[in-house]
Amino acid sequence: MVMRRTSLLLLLAAAAWADTSSRDVAIVPKQLGLWKTLVPKCQRVYGVAFSPDGRRLAVAGEDGSVRILSTSSWKEERKLGQHAGGAWCVAWSPDGRWLASGGLDNRSVIYDTSTWKEHQALGNHTAYVYGVAFSPDGKTLVTASLDATARVWEVATGRELHVLAGHGDGVSAAAFARDGRTLATASFDGTIRLWNTNTWAEPRLLQGHANAVMAVAFSRDGKLLASGSGDLKVKVWDVAAAREEKSMNGHTGQVNAVAWSVDGKWIISAGGREVKLWDRKSGAEVASLVHHSGSIQGMSVDPGGRMIASGSVDLQVKLWATVPGGTTKLKPKGFFGVSLDNTAQKECVVAQVLAGTAAEAAGMQVGDVILAVDGLKVADYQEAIAAIGAHSEGDQLEFTIRRAGADMKVKAKLGKRPDGQ
Repeated sequence: MVMRRTSLLLLLAAAAWADTSSRDVAIVPKQLGLWKTLVPKCQRVYGVAFSPDGRRLAVAGEDGSVRILSTSSWKEERKLGQHAGGAWCVAWSPDGRWLASGGLDNRSVIYDTSTWKEHQALGNHTAYVYGVAFSPDGKTLVTASLDATARVWEVATGRELHVLAGHGDGVSAAAFARDGRTLATASFDGTIRLWNTNTWAEPRLLQGHANAVMAVAFSRDGKLLASGSGDLKVKVWDVAAAREEKSMNGHTGQVNAVAWSVDGKWIISAGGREVKLWDRKSGAEVASLVHHSGSIQGMSVDPGGRMIASGSVDLQVKLWATVPGGTTKLKPKGFFGVSLDNTAQKECVVAQVLAGTAAEAAGMQVGDVILAVDGLKVADYQEAIAAIGAHSEGDQLEFTIRRAGADMKVKAKLGKRPDGQ
């Protein structure tokens, strides 16, 4: 039998920034750069959300868990729940008391953040839960589902208050205006509906996208709504007039997340492998942050307006902040020089060591099992690729490996990517 190998050959790694930048400044598009790359242990990253106080980042992932990371150490504080099939979305209540997740098991869960215990499990949807959003007072939660409904729940009791029907396809996202009077729901049917939260009746319809609408976000004053779509466009809508104000084009893939800068000057969107910033007044693209190696599924702006987090199917979360030199200081991608056996179950086995590479210089051998990269444990070839991919050319890494039944450590300095690789 011929052993199949990952074709990626670990053409690694994602560029990283020296950890010298300050996060205590507002976002300046031309100075934005990659500040840090994280590799949560949740496989593919589907959703990310900063807590209202900025002290934590919640990460929803393919393994069904929600991971809580400290933003002071960027280490995992705890692992919550288990959505069968994957945890797709996550959101904090505005006061930080509650955390909600939605998953591919058709459920949403509310956690009490004072105890981190499950407070309510909400299970009336008949298809994946793609979005969760708290009302500004934190008393209600809206869940958006591929069953073509959004449901409104009372947080304290878990009682279902309303079923919002009318979309012609799955509901992908929901967002409240800051005054709580309007809820926007986005759908795979290509439309957005604006619901009056006093009556929940006869929503206003926004039409203009040519494909599924995947994300919506209100400006701080509630007068404008930003949306992102599978048509690769970001649109801005006048909420009062229920009409399109502006359309921005430039993403290379489906736009899965949108947000506003705290000062309202910029619209931030994530689609394909890039995060983009747009001038709110002119609609001009002012920054394009390209560093993920897979589709970005989730994005969040920290409450201080200083940092953007993006989560991707490449198993990574990237943190973007104002960095001296901006994107001009991006380090080139590094190269390790092994291919890995992608048939191995629950382990990372070296299938080939390329001549003249960092891996050969470090003494790596065919059959070595990689257990950890710079202290980060890896369970399979995908996790190893992501872990090494968080580093750059010239970075010194320590690998924990198992060889002939014995554990050992080897060090390697990532090299330059060969031509054509």
